[in-house]
Amino acid sequence: MGFATILPALIFGLLGLILIIRFCAILIRPFLGVKTASGPKTKKQSGGFFKRLRNRAFLRCGRYMQEGDALLGSGKTLPAYRFWRHAFYLIDDIETTERLKMVNHHNMELLGKIISQAETKEARLHNLPVVEGLLARRSKLLADRIEAANIKKALTKKDSSGKKRPDWATQEYTQKLTALNKLLQENSLTLETELNTLFDSLAEGGQDKEVTYH
Repeated sequence: MGFATILPALIFGLLGLILIIRFCAILIRPFLGVKTASGPKTKKQSGGFFKRLRNRAFLRCGRYMQEGDALLGSGKTLPAYRFWRHAFYLIDDIETTERLKMVNHHNMELLGKIISQAETKEARLHNLPVVEGLLARRSKLLADRIEAANIKKALTKKDSSGKKRPDWATQEYTQKLTALNKLLQENSLTLETELNTLFDSLAEGGQDKEVTYH
């Protein structure tokens, strides 16, 4: 048997040995306590992805408000109202008090623009107190949810002795979060309707009477 015949056999044999070694390493890696990079990295990337989506949504609302300001400055009143209407940030994804403050400031700044424009156009915002109340209620619900979520997260961690806390310890806050999420959904639906009415009233103060924001 010549060298030309033996060489391919040696090459395939070596490749097969390498594959066997790699396969065995994968099997015994969990028992050696070696952590793979795929698990935590995937979780981090997933969290980062949704965080980027939330940031984009908030920035988009900010751009809508700026675009509305620009249109109003050029005398295009109704198009400006449409951008302002969609500039309200009403997404229930706020997980920190810092972000809640940012959203509250954004929504209240936008509401202040509407009130100022209503005074200029002598428009009567009949349901303004309702909208203000719904926004205040929304802020309180979100703050309560952030607090409940933080407490639940703390309770799910092991205690000082390293033991896992019983499920009943977090049950109260699980139920509270469920109730708060339901109230936030109801608040969003009502607020959407009332904002449409608010902008209809604002538009009546101008020359154009017919406009729809639904």
